Amino acid sequence: MKALVVDDDNVSRRKVEIILRAYGSVECFGNGTEAIGAFRKALEGGAPFNLVTLDISMPGMNGQQVLKELRTMETEKHVPEEQWGKVIMVTGMADSDTVKFCKVDGCNDFVVKPFSRDIFVGKLRSMGFFPSLRSPL
Repeated sequence: MKALVVDDDNVSRRKVEIILRAYGSVECFGNGTEAIGAFRKALEGGAPFNLVTLDISMPGMNGQQVLKELRTMETEKHVPEEQWGKVIMVTGMADSDTVKFCKVDGCNDFVVKPFSRDIFVGKLRSMGFFPSLRSPL
């Protein structure tokens, strides 16, 4: 699995990174602009991310705006929807309007802070990822 983690909070970003490193490569960014650049580079290089985690509340460009941009890039590159990267929104707010709008914009699932490793890995499995048995660091 190749993952992109985007969260302005260093502790949250590091927690997701530690969980995901057990299952593949991970690139982390603290803002949406840098993440969009990395996503574009990977997509254009033929090695796209197959998982993206986005914090909804970030200064500048929020997670929902980043999500829209990622989906636009995939559409413009003619990536079939079934091959789009899976997106998990990582958030402290899970109100119904936020969930509804992010689903419309193309996210696959949500994880509400605080979360455990088991919850996060369960989300991965429900989206079709089958992580190896390798233990996290």
